[in-house]
Amino acid sequence: MTSATGPRAGMPTSLREAVERYTADPTPGQLASLRAVVASQPTFDPGLELRLDVQDRLDAGEAAAVVAEVRAQMPGAFLSPSAHAALAAAHERLGHERISQREARLARLAVTSVLAAGVGTREAPWPVLRVADEYDVLAAQGLTSLRQQLVREGGRLLDGHDVGDERRVWFVLTRGSVDQHWGHETADDPTV
Repeated sequence: MTSATGPRAGMPTSLREAVERYTADPTPGQLASLRAVVASQPTFDPGLELRLDVQDRLDAGEAAAVVAEVRAQMPGAFLSPSAHAALAAAHERLGHERISQREARLARLAVTSVLAAGVGTREAPWPVLRVADEYDVLAAQGLTSLRQQLVREGGRLLDGHDVGDERRVWFVLTRGSVDQHWGHETADDPTV
């Protein structure tokens, strides 16, 4: 529990502090603070997409290069299931079992933190930092997006995915992610 006064009050000042607070008290508020810290990092890229070529690079024996490139994206790539999964796979190939296991836990945490913060409905969407995170969460549940629809509603940017059986699941993109990726001009555009 954190005190309302002193250096630990208010918004976390570092990623390490935000992670410690969230793991000690995994509430939606702590998760929102952690996401805000990640989105404020200079290396944060809401368009980060790692899933497509990592496996090919690992198969080509480029595990050390994968580690270096993903690490260069940190701390902005923190909470990206793909980033942590890529690091886990690369470290496993390099024989770094302990680091591989830690990154695999972080990949699971990235997914479970999204699932715990919503229910995937339009009214209670799953919050994500990046569109790629949506696909990671879907894959972790064994779902495939058949159609995607981006909707601005009540100041939020919602992303709906048709996943079959007439079912649609919803995500909400974190505000900092929206501003950085789509720019401030979308803030008043109801079609985005």
